[in-house]
Amino acid sequence: MKRILIGGLFLIVSVLTSQAQGVYSQRNLEHASLDSLTYFLNKAKNHRTTGIVMASLSTVALVVGSEMMYKNSVETESFDKESVTNLASGTLWYAVGVGGTIVGLQMIVKNSIRVHMVNIAINNHSKVSLNITPSLVYYDKTQNFSTGIILSVRF
Repeated sequence: MKRILIGGLFLIVSVLTSQAQGVYSQRNLEHASLDSLTYFLNKAKNHRTTGIVMASLSTVALVVGSEMMYKNSVETESFDKESVTNLASGTLWYAVGVGGTIVGLQMIVKNSIRVHMVNIAINNHSKVSLNITPSLVYYDKTQNFSTGIILSVRF
């Protein structure tokens, strides 16, 4: 049962991660408007900053946890209740520090790549665009549809 729950959780996380990656795909970035690209750039920069803060704070937690573990395991001659409690809390701080540092570094790397991709897409974004789309217009007086095309030029 435990394997099924872990497998299901992994499947859900991988599906959500792959859906989140679709926004930053090369094809989507080529077709996005300049406003969308600016939004994606700001979002990636904010996530990169969050990763930097998370990695920094997690490194501090890692150092604090390792120091607590060292003081309560090596320097203690007898293990009383307080020493064991401090050792357990130091181990918890260490584990949180390791996990947070790994996640923070992953966020930094992933969002730095995203910032680079969005910057390339912004630089390659054409200044003049010409769109021709089919249209269907309904006239009230004659009560019929008329087909045509819409030509839009943006510069």
